Amino acid sequence: MSALDALLNDIKKPSGNNNSTNLVVTVDEWEENQIKGTRMDTGGQVVVRLSKFEKKPDASFDRPNLKIIKEKKRCGKGAIICFESAYLNNEDGAWYSRWANLIRKSEKDKKTVAAILKSKVVIGKSQAGKEYII
Repeated sequence: MSALDALLNDIKKPSGNNNSTNLVVTVDEWEENQIKGTRMDTGGQVVVRLSKFEKKPDASFDRPNLKIIKEKKRCGKGAIICFESAYLNNEDGAWYSRWANLIRKSEKDKKTVAAILKSKVVIGKSQAGKEYII
């Protein structure tokens, strides 16, 4: 099993909206505010857009839209994107996602590996009095 397959198997359904899921999509076509691509879990063709987002006045960041991701990261056909908390809109047949995470920029990228781990931080002092973090 490849590292990407392991990641796909490990993606959990997000909490909150019971109809939402995380979609991992290989991009076939970039458009202004949406992508057309292939779901990696089912092989089905999908259209994905980002849902409406308003930056809070005190937020230190802004969510990038798909156009910005494509231009700033120089993405092309074959890019792989994980769309978080995506839900299907039955009216237009498109998926809408809360956030997009770029996994691979294009078909030309080398293999991508993601390491996901949980750790417990231990802070203390040695017998000599030196502070440490493990």
